[in-house]
Amino acid sequence: MYIHFVSIVARTLSGLSQRVARFLAQDSQREHAIIVHYSAYRWCDATERALSNELMGRGGWLTHSQ
Repeated sequence: MYIHFVSIVARTLSGLSQRVARFLAQDSQREHAIIVHYSAYRWCDATERALSNELMGRGGWLTHSQ
């Protein structure tokens, strides 16, 4: 019984860690895409504000195009 319980906990933790790793990789790719998008713009306060808003998750151009 104890071994069965430990096995279930180990599988659960393994699955959870894999999901977290995938989420972090997707988030990193999303941030990179946003930065590349703004690299072509002339840098000014409005560009910096828009970039910050998108990196923080408010009004991202990725979410509007889908």
